[in-house]
Amino acid sequence: MKKRGFSRRDQKLVEDLIRDICDEVGLDCREPDYMNIGWEGCLDVYRNQRGGFWGDGNRGWYAAAKVIHEKLTREKAILDFARYGLVSLDAALSPENTETRLDRLQTRGGDSQNSVCFWDYIDDLEQRSWDAGFLARRFIEGDTPDEIRHVNHWGSARFYRAFNELREAMEGYLRIEREGEGAGI
Repeated sequence: MKKRGFSRRDQKLVEDLIRDICDEVGLDCREPDYMNIGWEGCLDVYRNQRGGFWGDGNRGWYAAAKVIHEKLTREKAILDFARYGLVSLDAALSPENTETRLDRLQTRGGDSQNSVCFWDYIDDLEQRSWDAGFLARRFIEGDTPDEIRHVNHWGSARFYRAFNELREAMEGYLRIEREGEGAGI
């Protein structure tokens, strides 16, 4: 039995269908992972219900659209959970530490100049190393390392390189801050 592949027209139809569903679900269809997820869903239906694509093909296309929609909706839910998980600012940082996140929003006795200096330092860090600056901003927003890696599709090597650059930069910032305190600034 000879296997029949997708014609160029069929490929365009599948990709248009995936783009439409991505738009409906709220995903950026230019992201290759979403296109791959959609193709995976379509090929699953094609492999298991090939007869649905014969004749007018309505049954097959309907089933493919349904599976693609389910897979992309599931992916969107995972991304939303990772990005928008709610964290209470009043909760203790850990069972051992009773300090809350709200306590850490502003340093006690700090002034706006320190905040401006810190954000200038982060902006400068982004100019030197975009990944380290991006990582700093994500940590400040409360993202965990696993969330950052998953949402941004970073491999271990990229994440740890950025993390080490950020650590070195923050140690440098603390040295500058201590020198300023010693000088009475």
